[in-house]
Amino acid sequence: MLLAIGFKAEYIADIVFLIGLAIWAIVDGKKGFITCFFSFVSAIVCTLAVLFLSAPLLKITGGLFGIEGWMQEGLGGWLSTIRPFDLDISTEGWRATLDTMSLPDFLKDAVLEEIAAYVGEIPAGTLLGQYVGSAIASFLATVLCGALMFVIAKLLMLLLRGILNKVAQSSNFIARINVLGGILAGSFKAIAVASILLALLSLIPVEWMTTFFNNTLILKGMYNNNPILTVFSWFVVA
Repeated sequence: MLLAIGFKAEYIADIVFLIGLAIWAIVDGKKGFITCFFSFVSAIVCTLAVLFLSAPLLKITGGLFGIEGWMQEGLGGWLSTIRPFDLDISTEGWRATLDTMSLPDFLKDAVLEEIAAYVGEIPAGTLLGQYVGSAIASFLATVLCGALMFVIAKLLMLLLRGILNKVAQSSNFIARINVLGGILAGSFKAIAVASILLALLSLIPVEWMTTFFNNTLILKGMYNNNPILTVFSWFVVA
């Protein structure tokens, strides 16, 4: 029967795509548009919260309620007892020694930035470990604030999602719209994933691959007129 209507082996790729599209649409239809939307948006909101609110939270809470100061004192005291952090920075030539240390550049910059505020006022016997420990402790405290902001943002998004889902369930019309939106969201995901894969494959200069997709029914259009590559071309300066 399939051979009689001119079935081609390449059509299997179309069938696989349609099956994937259907599965994604059904799964996200059951979840509903609200859940799908918040799954995507919550990741963005949580990331922005971590990036832009971690430092302000550290400042507002007074060093995370004293945890930063406690870590600075502990790490500074410990590092000052081991080499090469027992370097006396009140003496000449300590910068050259710091440059030779196998420390991350961001940590070296943080130490130099903190010490710069005390140029000419560094008490004799001040050890490098005190400032390195302070820089590391500040970094760790910021990471803790970032984790805290992530949890808070995630909980708020889950709460808001739950409220909206409750509202949707209270009305048959809204519930149906929610399901329909989920189906459309799932279909969009499937098309987006397929477009990304086809965009990557189209960058491989192999003739048989072009011939293969040109013999398909559905994927042919996405392969030759890929929306991902189209959007990308808008940002490429000729």
